[in-house]
Amino acid sequence: MARPIVEPSAIVHPTAILCDDVRIGHGAIIEANARIGVGTSVWHYALVRAGARVGRKCSIGRSAEIGPNVVVGDETRVGSGAQVHHGCDAYPTIIGDRVFIAPKAFLSNDKYPTLVAEFVPQGVIIEDDAVIAADASVVGGLRVCEGAVLGMGAVLTKVLPRGEIWYGNPATPRGRRVVHYPGCGEEHWGTLCEDEVCARCRELGVEQWRPEPGVLE
Repeated sequence: MARPIVEPSAIVHPTAILCDDVRIGHGAIIEANARIGVGTSVWHYALVRAGARVGRKCSIGRSAEIGPNVVVGDETRVGSGAQVHHGCDAYPTIIGDRVFIAPKAFLSNDKYPTLVAEFVPQGVIIEDDAVIAADASVVGGLRVCEGAVLGMGAVLTKVLPRGEIWYGNPATPRGRRVVHYPGCGEEHWGTLCEDEVCARCRELGVEQWRPEPGVLE
């Protein structure tokens, strides 16, 4: 394991924890009591707020923001300019393992915006293997269930069920995600394009899955 690499212009609070093989890019800010897991990269000008927990082998893109006390699982990617806002004890923001949050996605914590009532942040929960596409928005207090996909530019106003593909404004159901090797020990969520190489198949050492034509339609 290698020691963390921190670019000179980055700001890392003395109480923040950087594990082995971490890289902190130019201008990035890691606030008090944040924790960055083994092998994770926090790229240029990204902001990881106080108390946030980022897991192993993650990528936090350029100018992305991870809010205070947000929990990010392992092998998750947060794209450039994405914003993941904090919740509260009753409604925390939790991002699972192997989640892909594309550039400029917006995970809100304000379900009913107002200047009159007291603000109580309601975070979102994104379960394992979910995909949030570029410029998509998730209203505070919602859940994106395991393996679900929210399409580009979509606005999610309801809970997104497991394995479903939604897009539009407001987002509505448009299909289901393919499962590779269903019912087997190697079962996992498939790619979103039949022609793509499935990295998970490769990691598991199994033959590339080829779904029947039209499964995604």
